[in-house]
Amino acid sequence: MKRYQRGVDLLVDVLDAADHVEELTHDEIRRLLNEVAAVLCPLLQREAEVSLRQEQFSYPRNKRARQTTRG
Repeated sequence: MKRYQRGVDLLVDVLDAADHVEELTHDEIRRLLNEVAAVLCPLLQREAEVSLRQEQFSYPRNKRARQTTRG
């Protein structure tokens, strides 16, 4: 849950920055982008792992064996 709260907080910061981008320094933009990467990477990695597991279970393990039993 901490990870998601961090993501929500970051989204608020990004939306605020988008509204005031001309007021941000290069360092503030760089820090914000680094924080975006730090939050998104674990979320996307977790999602990719879940997606990969789902594909492995839904794809036939031995496609050739299935084809030979049909015909």
